[in-house]
Amino acid sequence: LVVKAKGKRAIVVLPGSSRLDARKLKILMGHSDARLLLEEELEMEFPSFEVGAIPPIGALFGFPVYVDERLQAEKIVFTGGTHVDSVRMNYSDLLSLVHPQVVDLVEEPE
Repeated sequence: LVVKAKGKRAIVVLPGSSRLDARKLKILMGHSDARLLLEEELEMEFPSFEVGAIPPIGALFGFPVYVDERLQAEKIVFTGGTHVDSVRMNYSDLLSLVHPQVVDLVEEPE
């Protein structure tokens, strides 16, 4: 997911079955206007990637990366820029490659 607040962008990585908690995102990014980028914004800002398939490699874009803490014990599979290409790696390899901040961003079930 690509999010923005105060004009700054970040990449958020969550388990596939989870939902982003907007309140937690606003606290993390320090601003009440923190939100997901709209589809139109993604198309304009990331023309080389399919919408919904932007890889979580923040260094490609100069963005910080936030990885939800629930992913720590799992292998990671993410899109490689298209909906047919994917990358699979150990969580520890993702940490070494991306140097993300590990946080709690998942919406808790009610």
